[in-house]
Amino acid sequence: MTMQETEKRTATDYLEPSATLRHEPLVYEVYEFIVAHQGETVSVNDLCDHFFGTVTDGLKTKMRQTVETIVKAGEFDKLIISTHDGYLHPFAEQTAEIDRFFGIIDATIESWCVRRAYQLQRIKRDGQYKLALGRYDKPVYEAITRGCQSMPLQAQNAHQAPYNPPITIDDKGNVRMEI
Repeated sequence: MTMQETEKRTATDYLEPSATLRHEPLVYEVYEFIVAHQGETVSVNDLCDHFFGTVTDGLKTKMRQTVETIVKAGEFDKLIISTHDGYLHPFAEQTAEIDRFFGIIDATIESWCVRRAYQLQRIKRDGQYKLALGRYDKPVYEAITRGCQSMPLQAQNAHQAPYNPPITIDDKGNVRMEI
């Protein structure tokens, strides 16, 4: 099934969520569309063109939010990953794409843990007790703080043990992560 073969709808077809569904209908239809194109990368522009009939910055933002809802919702069973070109429901053989996706997540977690360690070191050194965080930093920083303090990181694969690397800062302010 190609992207052009499926029926096109307008944005107004997706405005009213059903009372029996947890999400608006667009979320379920985007999920089914990406899953139907398994192994193919579907760009945000393609999704907007298919579901809205046009591509604008506002619609691209709405589509990204829709895919984010799919990724974060526990009710969807299929793996959908982000790539540089769009969204992908990979075949099992596409291990390079899957590994790249989890590598990016691991690098982000490591980066935030290092950032956290530096910020904590600054608090201790300068006697500061509050950090001025931007509106985008605060939720992520709080989540990473909770994760780094209380919970081991979830393993990428079921056969791997959870990994929560210890992070230390020496007297010179260098961050070291034990691997």
